[in-house]
Amino acid sequence: MVKAIVFDFDGVLVDSFSACYIPASMKYEDLSPEEYKSWFLGNIYEKKTTKKIKDETFDFLTTYSTILSTIAPNQGVIDLLKELSKTHTLFINSSSPKKFIHDYLKKHDLDKSFVEILGFEVSTSKVEKFEYLFNKYNLKHHDCVFITDTVGDILEANHLNIKTIAVEFGFHDRKKLEQGKPFKIISNFQELTPLLMDLNH
Repeated sequence: MVKAIVFDFDGVLVDSFSACYIPASMKYEDLSPEEYKSWFLGNIYEKKTTKKIKDETFDFLTTYSTILSTIAPNQGVIDLLKELSKTHTLFINSSSPKKFIHDYLKKHDLDKSFVEILGFEVSTSKVEKFEYLFNKYNLKHHDCVFITDTVGDILEANHLNIKTIAVEFGFHDRKKLEQGKPFKIISNFQELTPLLMDLNH
């Protein structure tokens, strides 16, 4: 029985690759989109890069937030979250800052759909943030499903035996996502509801 649905934010609820990549390419020299995507094959905060930094004072997060504010939620997200929040407890486990996520969700009247947003302020490890949810909300690994778009996230969820449903419209494509061995890969959010119903039977 799935009690809690945990969403990643970037690439899942919003097509925010440009909001992440553009400031990264402004911070690091010669960073291609594909190389940047490769950083998410593991935990982005554990990624060691030899890329030269163009400007040590460059404010990545402000640029990210500015671009993010111009992007609409992914197709079907608004209706999906409002419906799921009636039957499940929803959380966000993200590598982005809580404030930016909350502000974005509030702008689109989605902030009340989530019980708690876990940004990098809680931990840079998504494993640790899942353990935090387990302890605070008395959840077990089999009570949760994680919706994400990167191999690194899948591997962190696998570490705790959490079922992961990967979306192929985010940072990593289907072929890449298969490397992490998620429970399922979906092409759009219309596939999610029947999949959750199957898990509850």
